[in-house]
Amino acid sequence: SGKFLAPVENRYPARLQPESLVRQGNAAPRWIVVLGGGVVSDPRLPVSSQVSDPTLSRVVEGVRLYRAIPGSRLLLAGGSVFDPVPEADIMAKLAGLMGVRLQDISRERNSRNTEQQAAALAQIIGDKPFFLVTSAAHMPRAVNLLKKHGLKPIPAPTDYRVKQVRGPDPGKFFPGAGSLRQVETAWHEYLGLAWAWLWGLI
Repeated sequence: SGKFLAPVENRYPARLQPESLVRQGNAAPRWIVVLGGGVVSDPRLPVSSQVSDPTLSRVVEGVRLYRAIPGSRLLLAGGSVFDPVPEADIMAKLAGLMGVRLQDISRERNSRNTEQQAAALAQIIGDKPFFLVTSAAHMPRAVNLLKKHGLKPIPAPTDYRVKQVRGPDPGKFFPGAGSLRQVETAWHEYLGLAWAWLWGLI
């Protein structure tokens, strides 16, 4: 399962040292775009439990980049999909709890999928480079869709499912649902890429 998903997840390397852009004197991108990955706006729960695991990973990575790059801003993208509250609204609450200043948060609240996010981001950002944060498996499809709209994303993947265990790995001896989720994720992205190609979206 890992061998099936790894080629998709490893298409773009993790952005481990974003501060190097500043040290090298380059003009760091202003925008850090974080794509939503699912929310459930249950008011009985803390906001950290209202976001899916992928969304939580994406927001955390976006905040990490924000803190590493002075003068940057977060642009949280995601409308109402299966929940009445836009993903961007809940993501913004989570980012605020993590110390991001409200004036440094912008929201795209109308898109329902990555294709719509690409069109919306083109209106907001134009042709300026920006960091794109989404799940590693989703990154190849997202980058292709955004570039089709004339955008210039700098991939900053997160939410990796395939990881190198640096010690004994009990999972090799006790199969679990994680392997099935990896296969499901891989099929979802491979099919998504094929669908986008067939419809001329990438």
